[in-house]
Amino acid sequence: MISVRGGITGLILILPSIVFGSLMGLGICLAAGWDPHYRELFAAASVSIVAAAVSAVPLFLASSFGHDEAAAAQAGLAALVLLMLATVALAILVTLAGWLGQRESFVWWLLLNSWLSLIGIAWTAVNMMRSGRPEKNA
Repeated sequence: MISVRGGITGLILILPSIVFGSLMGLGICLAAGWDPHYRELFAAASVSIVAAAVSAVPLFLASSFGHDEAAAAQAGLAALVLLMLATVALAILVTLAGWLGQRESFVWWLLLNSWLSLIGIAWTAVNMMRSGRPEKNA
């Protein structure tokens, strides 16, 4: 396993999971003969990647300054809230900018990618809490 300070290995896996999930969804759409709506797929993946990068800031700060279980839990909560708010804000921006051809497909692609990034951030926060346990004085 990759050893990164503070248990933030899950952040490394968010980008590949979003790319892999999008490619799997694209493959399923093409195999079934459905229009995958490439523009909406790329927009949803971009929104999820940027939102995950923004939401990783509290986790990096907690990891760089040293953390215990409480600090890791607070950083995880802040990261999850930032992820959701950034995803909604960026999705509204993309929708209002008129870059999409079909909004419904954008919502479905965004749902897939949002769950993947949410799982990655939550997994990272849990790993940080496990690695930040204070040592027992026996």
